[in-house]
Amino acid sequence: MRAILGSSPQPLLPHAASRLWERAPSQAFRGFTLVEVLVAMALTAMVVTLLGTAIRSGLLSWRKLGVENQADIFSYAVPVSLGRYVEFMATEATPWKGRQGPLFPLCGSPRGIAFYSTYGPAGSTRQGLRLIGYLYEPSQQTLDVYDVEIFEKEGEETDLLALAKGLLEGRENVGSPMSRYGDVTEFRLAYGDTDPADASGLNLLWQDQWACEENPQAPQGVRLDFAVRSGSRERVTSWIFPTRMP
Repeated sequence: MRAILGSSPQPLLPHAASRLWERAPSQAFRGFTLVEVLVAMALTAMVVTLLGTAIRSGLLSWRKLGVENQADIFSYAVPVSLGRYVEFMATEATPWKGRQGPLFPLCGSPRGIAFYSTYGPAGSTRQGLRLIGYLYEPSQQTLDVYDVEIFEKEGEETDLLALAKGLLEGRENVGSPMSRYGDVTEFRLAYGDTDPADASGLNLLWQDQWACEENPQAPQGVRLDFAVRSGSRERVTSWIFPTRMP
């Protein structure tokens, strides 16, 4: 019988198997090279830098927006509060302590105003007759707001004219202001009264002063030019408050 030669598989030699065994683990568990580590560190640093810049820009924008919103609220709230006090201004028709006549003067200058009002926010302890004062200091750009309760003991009678004039001129010690506002770049007042040449009585003549000793009645209107600084921007508003019918 002839032997069939040819296609039977040849056994793997021992030295070849050992070479494959030595090569396989090194390929499966190969570590990072120094170049790869440096590239990864550079990419991570770039991502962190970009994220930090974006977060910082977002915080700055948020703070700027908050300051601008606060300035907008401030430029609206101060004139509105003054308007509410003027709306409830005490006049000769306001009953108080059974007295008759024009007891409640309004004293005004371009930078300040002092008058009496019965306005008190709902739920507030500030009720009854009160002396209201708005005093502006241009050199410091501050606005002081006074809300002083008028209280008389039995048998006493307050000189309301002297008290209002003294507050306006800084001579009366009425305590600390209820509020103090900064960054006020403009607070200018004017006082309107009827033009004698106008038969309709609708046009007002505006003046910078309202002398309460010479004018027992309040003016017909008070005009306010008000400005607040917010960073490099300025909020400017103008208001007119009617005080009595012509």
